[in-house]
Amino acid sequence: MNQGERLLQTEAELLAMNREQLRTELDKALAGLEDLEELRRGFMGQTGVHIGMAVLTSARRQFEQGEARLKERIALLEELLHTGDSHAG
Repeated sequence: MNQGERLLQTEAELLAMNREQLRTELDKALAGLEDLEELRRGFMGQTGVHIGMAVLTSARRQFEQGEARLKERIALLEELLHTGDSHAG
């Protein structure tokens, strides 16, 4: 299963995970966000290569959508981990 498929898990699947699995998923999501940000910086910051406005706009939209999905996933995973902490005591 590749990382893209891995990110498509439903909230119900996440709820069924134990804390270790949730932490692993959070680490993957944080790494994915870091990779996406690095890719965006490299793509948007390049000089010497002309990129048409349509391509640039499309790429920016794709980066923003990917970033939003990852941030949403990170927030959900953090919430699930926090909820588990408050129930553990």
